[in-house]
Amino acid sequence: PRRTVSVDSTHTRTMAKGGAGKGTRKTHKSIQEQARNASFGSAGRAQRRNTAAQLRTNKRAMQREKHRRTGGGDGAPMVVAMISAGNGSKVEAMYSGLLAHSLASESSSTLVTASKRITLLTPARTVEATLDAMKAADVLLLAIPADGGLDGTAELIIDSICQQGVPSVVGVLAGAAELAQKRQAAARREWAASLESRFP
Repeated sequence: PRRTVSVDSTHTRTMAKGGAGKGTRKTHKSIQEQARNASFGSAGRAQRRNTAAQLRTNKRAMQREKHRRTGGGDGAPMVVAMISAGNGSKVEAMYSGLLAHSLASESSSTLVTASKRITLLTPARTVEATLDAMKAADVLLLAIPADGGLDGTAELIIDSICQQGVPSVVGVLAGAAELAQKRQAAARREWAASLESRFP
């Protein structure tokens, strides 16, 4: 017996024009674009980190050359910016303690040792004041409370300076001696790894 098959003419025209799978191709294309954009974003972050690392390397070289030309203690003093990274960081106590060991009273903010002079800066805990101090600093000293870590203000400051190419960064755990022995070692390891990742 003869059977009659009904064919949707619209579907037939779509198939004939190559419309089959068009929605799938669009979805696939969208996924490819998203993956490509994510790759570009990751590459951009890596490029910024590499640029910051190169800036730090260049500034270290300039710093060494400056001290070589000026002859160490007889030349310009080294400048250290002391940044408080949270409540309990005890920057003021560190500042006073360092100056108490000065071999001479050159100024209210200069530490004199047997081999060099060091000017200590203690900028206000704002991004603007810290970046201004960094323009003159050879070394950035981060005073980190051992029992509390970074607060919100410190996170903003450190995020801002990571890309500026500070030649040398030193982290000091304030109050580490007051922690239990095991906790002291763990805190030092944690912050050493954190600073290394932020300032490679």
